[in-house]
Amino acid sequence: MRSRGRSPLPAAYLHRRFIALLNAERETNGLPADIVEDATWSESCARHNAYMELNGIGHAETPGLPGYSESGNRAGTSSVLSTGVGWANGNPFATAPLHLMDLLDPRLSVTGVAESSDHVCVWTSPGNQRRFSLDDVYTVPRDGGDAVVSEIARERPFVPGDSVGLPEGTRTGPHLLVYAVGPSAGTMRVRAASLTSAAGQWVELRTVDNTSARVGAYLSPGAILIPVQPLVAGTDYVASISLESMAARRFDRTWWFRTLPRSRPTISAESARPGEVSITSDATNPVVVATSGTERLVLNPVRAAGGHWTTSVAMPGIWDLCVGAGPGPSNPDDKVCAQVTVLAPTVREPVEHRAATSMSGWPPVGRVVRVSSRRVTVRLRVPSGLVGQTIRVVYLGRCSKGRRVMRIRLTRTLNRVVVPRACSTRRGTIVAVRRGVLRLRDGRTFAPFRVVIGRG
Repeated sequence: MRSRGRSPLPAAYLHRRFIALLNAERETNGLPADIVEDATWSESCARHNAYMELNGIGHAETPGLPGYSESGNRAGTSSVLSTGVGWANGNPFATAPLHLMDLLDPRLSVTGVAESSDHVCVWTSPGNQRRFSLDDVYTVPRDGGDAVVSEIARERPFVPGDSVGLPEGTRTGPHLLVYAVGPSAGTMRVRAASLTSAAGQWVELRTVDNTSARVGAYLSPGAILIPVQPLVAGTDYVASISLESMAARRFDRTWWFRTLPRSRPTISAESARPGEVSITSDATNPVVVATSGTERLVLNPVRAAGGHWTTSVAMPGIWDLCVGAGPGPSNPDDKVCAQVTVLAPTVREPVEHRAATSMSGWPPVGRVVRVSSRRVTVRLRVPSGLVGQTIRVVYLGRCSKGRRVMRIRLTRTLNRVVVPRACSTRRGTIVAVRRGVLRLRDGRTFAPFRVVIGRG
């Protein structure tokens, strides 16, 4: 999941931009690049995004749940969906091969799109209205195109590798997409496939096609070739495939591509809790550069599990998180970025707490009492994202002789803040109790401290 908080640009502009970026990627890969928008489909996608905001991501909508609509349900079951990431950070389906195959299908000519708040919805299969008069084969990457060195596929309900011993989270070579089009195309099976380097070195492959268990029904007519191991950077490779339709019609293709000089890492991010950011990246020990306006932070995330990392960004707002292919902060030429909106703490700042004194309750007027606040203790609970940050604590009260300021570093979510020897013990007869302040007979007052928590 990537970003939260989208640009306030008009929806129609965002739709045109989205489709323009999609067409540009298709053109780069030698695919038909003249997709047009169906505005009605885009509206229904927006309705489905609103439904997912209320009920969570999913294709089908349940009647009776908040936000349900027939058109939104149709959009959900006709589209590829993404959450937490938008096209501004690159194709949100770049490492989701089954979704990407739908999006780059040569037959796709009409779509509807919506990118709202935290979700992306793009119509696919109903838009496969392009017809081909001759049988042909398209590939991604195209003949003479570029490919990344490695890939970690992540998508739901499963990735293609789950069917061939390469489960989700496995680093493989790039997924090579193969499409069969034309009158004879339909359910396709792989008869043979190979991948070799220009030097003739054989590369181990796994393949899935329309006959593969589970995954086959999710593929466009064609297949996906998966190199078992990452490829070598800056190297030419030759791929070959022979497909056969159920009518025994052969679709053969041989093409070459070149791997990029350096493996560009992937990154996505989300902020589900105030001050805390979860990052998914296939970079090794990523160093993340976070920028927001003039603010710049260099973060060293802590590994959580697999390719997941966590870090803290205390300042709420929209941040760009960038990671590079090499060690250290990213260079402009090799960095990839994700945008995330860091949530503000659930407790407003400044927050005022009344600190308890040694008294238990307020005695009635006329009683002789001894009051003391030599040690004022405040229990302060903060969001986990603020742990490790420094805050300012201001103590206000007559017996503290005005403002007393101290800075403390939060070490846990529940912190015990103590100010020692705040003021002396005082004895006297209570003549008034007003707004938590005791007025004694000699005219002096005694008030429990007000504690104001602010930024460090």
